[in-house]
This record gives sequence, C-alpha cells and structure tokens, in this order.
Amino acid sequence: MPYLPLLPELVSCEPDSSVGLEKVQGARSGLLRWQSAAGSGRVELVMYLDEWLDASTSGTIEQVVVHVHGKERQADAAWVDMATARSRVSRSDRTRTLIVAPRFLNGLDKAAVAKLDSTALLVWKSNGWGEGSPSVHPKQQDGVSSFEALDAIVCHFASRSSYPRLGRVVLSGHSLGGQLVHRYSILGCPPLTWQQRQALVVEYVVMNPASYLYFTPERAGPPAAGMNVYKYGLEDIGTKLSTYRGLPDHRDARFWLHRMLGERRIHFVHGENDRGVGDDRPEAMAQGANRVERACNYHAHLQQLQSMHATQKCLWTANWVPGVKHDGRAVTTSNVAIARIFPFDTA
Repeated sequence: MPYLPLLPELVSCEPDSSVGLEKVQGARSGLLRWQSAAGSGRVELVMYLDEWLDASTSGTIEQVVVHVHGKERQADAAWVDMATARSRVSRSDRTRTLIVAPRFLNGLDKAAVAKLDSTALLVWKSNGWGEGSPSVHPKQQDGVSSFEALDAIVCHFASRSSYPRLGRVVLSGHSLGGQLVHRYSILGCPPLTWQQRQALVVEYVVMNPASYLYFTPERAGPPAAGMNVYKYGLEDIGTKLSTYRGLPDHRDARFWLHRMLGERRIHFVHGENDRGVGDDRPEAMAQGANRVERACNYHAHLQQLQSMHATQKCLWTANWVPGVKHDGRAVTTSNVAIARIFPFDTA
C-alpha cells in the first residue's frame, strides 16, 4: 500500500482541552492532527513548542529541532533542556530555530488526559513508543507507529506554504528517546514530495541509548537467542512494525545499511561516564555490559561495515561528553551536542 501524504495540522491546546500538561515558561502546548496512514481516522499527538510560533513568525524559521524525552515522558523537561542549549548560540540563530518536544503518552498518563476514551490522542503501551510500536489508543484502530508520529512532525514542517524558509529538521532524543530516534534514523521514511526532499535536510542526534539496531549477527558480548530480532536486529521488522507504511516491500539488511551509510546524517553523542545498564535483557547484554561499552561496540560495528561497503563519505559521527553520566540535560547542553544540533557559530 502506498504511503500517502499525511497533511498534519498543528493546533493549540485550548484551556478546556482534554489535555492538561505542565506549564513551561517560554513554551505552549499544541496538538498535531492528521489522518492515520493505517486507515484508522484522525489521530493527535501532544507536544510543546515555542510560544512565539504563529502565522506571522513561521516564515522566519530556518531550523526545527524535535527533541524526544526519555522513558519518564517528561516532554516539558526535554523542551527546557533544548531551549537551554539554544540559548548558548547567537541571537540571530536563536530566533530562526524552533524547538518542539512531543510527548508519547502511555497508560501512566491518565492524570494528564481527561476523558481519554472520547479523544483521538495517541497512547502507547508502556515503552513501546521507543521502538516504533503501534499505539493502543484510540482503540478502534490498528495502531499508529511512533515512527509515523515522527513522520507527521517532519511532514508538517516540510510545508513550504507555512514554513517557506525552513531548510533543516533535527530529530534528537536522550535515553529511550535516543533509542526511538536511532531506529527511526535507519527505518523511518516520511512521505515527502520530491520538492520537499530537495529543500529539506533531516539530521538525527542520538544521545545515550541503552541499545542499538544491528545490521549483522556479530556481537561483542555473550550471544542471546533473540539478539537479531527487532528491536536489536532487523529480523521480523515486518511484524513488529506492521502498521508503519514507511517500510518498503524489500526488507533486506543491505538496503537499510546502504541507505543509512549513504544518505542518513546521524550523530551519536554519549556521556563519557554513562556506565549504567538501562536494558539488562540478554539481547542488550549481547551488545555490551553497559551503555559506554555498547556505544563503543556499535561504533566499531558501523566502522567495519563502512569499510566493507566502501562508501565515499562517512555521514555518521560519534562524540563523547567528558565527565557526564546518564544526564539528559548535561548531554543536551554540552558543547559537543550544541555543535551537532545547531551548526552555527556559538555566542
């Protein structure tokens, strides 16, 4: 089935809205609405964004940074972290950059959502949103992949009529948000027009994920029975991501690898002292004993594949933040991350 344009609409959350999010200075809450590609009707994703965005300012935006929270789903903190990072670049660069922080709701968010059964808000089961799994609400549909939600964000800002000067979208995430962005950076494919693809550069910043998506069966740690099954490998992605229309019919690992190495600009940023485990399942332990070890092993995995496929230019990068552990704010606001997210001269 072809992946048709999503045509998302961004609207403000009204005071009497069914969504009650924490107030954040400098930001407002909004809803992104679109017709689900899974053929299940209208759906909505809640998010924070700069309060100054309106029809009169959208034409000045040249870059959008979409920053995804960790498993605690604190989109307010994610927005503040990225806004703090933005405050460290020049004024002219700050004014042309919009920050968006989506919130991937799950069953623990009942306090933030009133009358959930009567809304189109997307809700996922537990941490499934962090790997592209389909939503569980609204209940009358097959489920919307969190990859489609990211697609909808990209498609909205790719509109030349609303954002005529936009040339760059950065998708970033820390911890479980980093896992989502990492896997999306390989598998995601928003349904953009040819003109939109020519006008827009999409880059990815992956911070401190607990596990990675491998292209081959080789692992540095002890082997595990399911270590090649998605989300740790590429086996069975058709089942795991059954509602995501962005997957092509051919799902050979060589296709994903070639596209990632040759087309995707992915930046890995790690805390130098992030030696927590995060994910202690055997499939994750096969990648290394802790986050630092897993990061090093995955970099080596990509370097080996890069040399074997002889691509002309390495588009992915890896950097370390000295003295930092599993700290989203410290990593996001580090000089290393700022250089990747905001490719301008710092103030």
